[in-house]
Amino acid sequence: MANPLFIISSGRSGSTLLASMLNMHPVFHVPVELIGLYSYLPWRLRFYGDLNKPFNRLLLARDLRLVGQLREFGIDLDAEPLADRIGKGRKDFQGVVGALYDELLKTSGKQRLVDKTPNNGRYAERIARTWPESEIIHLVRDGRDVALSSMSSRRGINFRNTFELGCAWGGGNLRRAAFGMRNRHRYHRLRYEDLVSNPEAELQRLCNFLNVRYDGQMLDYADGDFARRNAARLDYHPNLVRKVMSDNVGKWRKAMPARHRRLYEALSGKALVSFGYDLGPRERASGWWILGFKLAVMTAVRAAARGIRSMRV
Repeated sequence: MANPLFIISSGRSGSTLLASMLNMHPVFHVPVELIGLYSYLPWRLRFYGDLNKPFNRLLLARDLRLVGQLREFGIDLDAEPLADRIGKGRKDFQGVVGALYDELLKTSGKQRLVDKTPNNGRYAERIARTWPESEIIHLVRDGRDVALSSMSSRRGINFRNTFELGCAWGGGNLRRAAFGMRNRHRYHRLRYEDLVSNPEAELQRLCNFLNVRYDGQMLDYADGDFARRNAARLDYHPNLVRKVMSDNVGKWRKAMPARHRRLYEALSGKALVSFGYDLGPRERASGWWILGFKLAVMTAVRAAARGIRSMRV
């Protein structure tokens, strides 16, 4: 197979929009988010034993059918062909992931798979080692808009507050940018705000980086199967079946309370500036540091609850 293409970003940064656009290109196929391939699989793989044995390969293939959103989106891979493909290739981590990619790609009629999994950003170095010739697209969106979008789309135990999001966005994106500095030949940074304000120019620039011809159908993403499936199954993606919303930027200026904005900028202000985002006016926002302390405690409690739940699953 050709080397896969990766989209990495913070959650709620527009990666599904970009994936919808790429999926309209005749070269690229984006299946679903494949959460777990680069986080859990590397250390779980050894528990399947010797993959030269057909039974062990079949057990692994059956579990790979449940990776990420495959089951949620009704993508029913046949375990036996996947196990056979693993058996014919390398039996290491790259071979197993490559076999899964090949199975997902073969029914699409396209040439290159795109792995669009936002949390892969923390595993950029692992991806680079596994696929030395692959390219990585780093999608960045103003962290304050990311926070607003995330807090409106997550509830209960998975809720993320201003403190948690402020800590994660700055550090995460700066690490991805540092990876890009070390891997300039394979790294392309794209800002969400630029994509929605001038989509054709940004997509042409991206296609030039990927060494493929630009296709105008990418702008018709709202009519594509990928966008429609995501909008239908995930209630936080209704905008995918609409045209590009150029005004879907800077919402934090009106919607984010002053105390939360000051707290967020205290945590990620350096990163915001480094990616070209201006900081808000320094109006009075008394008690923002007290808010930060309260949210830090809430973050710790929720993190503990999520950890307990993951051990029970």
